[in-house]
Amino acid sequence: MKTTMMLAAGVLAATTAAPVSAADPQDGSSEVSRQGFLLGFSLGAGDLGPDPCDDCGLGVGGDFHIGAMASREVAVMLEITGVGRGNLVHGIVGVAAQWWPDPAGRFWLKGGVGIGSLDHDDFFPDEPDIFDGDNDYVYPSLFGAGGVEVVRAGRFTMDIQLRGAGTHQRGDWAHSVSVNVGLNWY
Repeated sequence: MKTTMMLAAGVLAATTAAPVSAADPQDGSSEVSRQGFLLGFSLGAGDLGPDPCDDCGLGVGGDFHIGAMASREVAVMLEITGVGRGNLVHGIVGVAAQWWPDPAGRFWLKGGVGIGSLDHDDFFPDEPDIFDGDNDYVYPSLFGAGGVEVVRAGRFTMDIQLRGAGTHQRGDWAHSVSVNVGLNWY
């Protein structure tokens, strides 16, 4: 599974390396105008667990966020994020803050807290209680991400992100990680 994640990250980085240099003219005109309302989403591939199927491959990861810029370098938002494969889903909804260490820069970090759960549609009798098949409960969750903007134009950015999340439910930690491509409007 680690090899598959490394391969996916490498392919994703290689396919987006060209737009980084093309979108960064020498006169600095590619600076993005981050202000006011923001809206964005991302899609990618990732892994989640605990997973009763060790060799089932990657899942689909994604997020949707809506919020506002609190300053030129900090945004606050409501975020829905998750990774799913087949009938196994790790989903979270929560509040987050995103920070650009250099307001004119491309690199950013995000962290948030919320509620979530790892849900499995089928009952696995040999697996721990975390797979009860009818999980109607939500639990405390943490999530975070880091990314680099590879395309910037006016009030639009496209970025490459590494996302992770954890939910403490029933004495165990559910977790997910994904590599995503995101689209954002400010």
